[in-house]
Amino acid sequence: MWQATFRPVWNWTAPGRKATLGAVEVSGSLSGVTWNVAGTVGAIDVQGPVDVQGPVDDWTLVGAGDLQSPQAGDVGVANVTVEGTIGTLRAQAWNAGVIEAQTAKSVVITGDLKTDVPGDFGASVLLTGNSDSRKALGRAKIAGQITGGTWLVDGSVGTLRAGSTSADWRANFSGSLKKLKIRGDFSGTLAAASCDVVHIAGDVLSGVLLVGANLGADADQFLAGSFGAVKIGGQVIATTRAAGLDPATDRRFFSG
Repeated sequence: MWQATFRPVWNWTAPGRKATLGAVEVSGSLSGVTWNVAGTVGAIDVQGPVDVQGPVDDWTLVGAGDLQSPQAGDVGVANVTVEGTIGTLRAQAWNAGVIEAQTAKSVVITGDLKTDVPGDFGASVLLTGNSDSRKALGRAKIAGQITGGTWLVDGSVGTLRAGSTSADWRANFSGSLKKLKIRGDFSGTLAAASCDVVHIAGDVLSGVLLVGANLGADADQFLAGSFGAVKIGGQVIATTRAAGLDPATDRRFFSG
């Protein structure tokens, strides 16, 4: 167990076979650290804060295999890139950076009432999907606000819950979204092939909700799509909600 802040670059390699990082527990903080792992990554538990005082890649984990159960405290800017799958990624907050993998079981941002960490999430999420998984992202549960970032998910998403979303947030799911539940206000852009349930307890402010749309890295695509149950508790202001429409040719958008 490491118990102090440290700033090395660690490389795990094994000639003739893939190296494996079994488990790491850090009771202190991480800053300016890059981990390159040539094989599978096991459990990573960072009990102290990931304190970023330098550039965007102040803490970087790169793995050629799977990442099972990463945990962290109050994360500033951090990048996690694995070629395989991520299990449950859990942190008190994750302010910026990139999380990249084929699939992820869960992204859980808990916050911490004792230390006044609201549980915001501002990192980008890039999931390429794979043919063996029914969902590219099983669930995302954000205690506070999704403050920004770009979520590009090639596949379906289970449940997405958050306290609120910012106008700086952009999300595109090439597959279906089972359920969207926002406890406060919704802003930003969300596109998915379909959405079964939309529940926004607060206002929808300058938001864009599109189903049947794929706003991926390449050219935008607009196909047939449908909303299921939609419940909005507050006002709808300067917002676009559309299903199966092409904004270039169809004027039947709902705006309010």
